[in-house]
Amino acid sequence: MVSVMRVNDDVAVGGAPGREDVGRLAGEGYRTVVDLRTPREGTPEGVLGVEEEGTAVEESGMLHENVPVDMAAADGALIGRVGERIRAAEKPVLVHCASGRRAGAMVLANLAVERGMTAEQCFERANEMGFDCDSEPEIKRLVAGYVERNSPAYRR
Repeated sequence: MVSVMRVNDDVAVGGAPGREDVGRLAGEGYRTVVDLRTPREGTPEGVLGVEEEGTAVEESGMLHENVPVDMAAADGALIGRVGERIRAAEKPVLVHCASGRRAGAMVLANLAVERGMTAEQCFERANEMGFDCDSEPEIKRLVAGYVERNSPAYRR
């Protein structure tokens, strides 16, 4: 069963769901699932691939969107696009990738900007949720740069 962490009443993050997880998410009232996996990512046993997931999610009465995030090519514009899709999605929304780390980074970077948080406050929130920001220095740099360039906390 996939682990889901609530960020707030409208948004949760997690790893890639299996077929039984999709039914559970629908039963819990989720309206949209945003998948950040790229189509070329491998799919572990018990987890739905991007296309299979889309079909299962829609058959369960939810909306599905795939916004591929390849961390090797990720930049501030991509973080902003993910945020736009989350804001436009019917709520509550689950944002996920394979493990939950990319999803957590994308969601928390956008949340920090929306709430006028500093990068440090963003990482504190991530740590409170159980993310080890120091284990992914590339992701941490990307998020910090995005927050520092876009958050009202840095405007004077």
